[in-house]
Amino acid sequence: MNKYITPAGERCYAAAAERFPGVRDARWRNLDAVKKAKDIVALINPAIPKKADRIRIHGSGDFFKQSYFDAWVEIARLNPDKLFWAFTKSVQLWVKRKDDLPQNFIMQASRGGKKDHLIDEHSLKSATVFRTLEEAINSGMPVDIDDTYACSNQGSFALVDNFGPDHGGRALLSNE
Repeated sequence: MNKYITPAGERCYAAAAERFPGVRDARWRNLDAVKKAKDIVALINPAIPKKADRIRIHGSGDFFKQSYFDAWVEIARLNPDKLFWAFTKSVQLWVKRKDDLPQNFIMQASRGGKKDHLIDEHSLKSATVFRTLEEAINSGMPVDIDDTYACSNQGSFALVDNFGPDHGGRALLSNE
């Protein structure tokens, strides 16, 4: 069995990069530092790039406990000139704070998780991954190939599987 296949049978784009020891070591070192930190905000906030306009929370991984989610909310509040955005399957953590998020903190649920029922119950913005561009287009949702929808509050959207035959759809579609 391929270790980059999720329990739902999908390939995990971020996990595939961990075949490179340096990538895996850096990610796990960061996670360990956060888990050991007495003050997560004090650990992460100084590392926020000064010149960045948009910051994606997690190139891999997810919010793993409420205090970690809350730390990122506070970091967004401390940096109102930057847009923070994230995908999550830890929908229950988002739901607890959904009415108290700063405007520069954009969330979307990644469909395909154990807490998907909360997406519909709370009318949360979500992203659904489709294997092909055709399937994504046929869903009727806008297709995001460059994070335009992920970085906005324009509603739910479709993504095209990076490992699928259309390689994320970027060569076939434009968000312009």
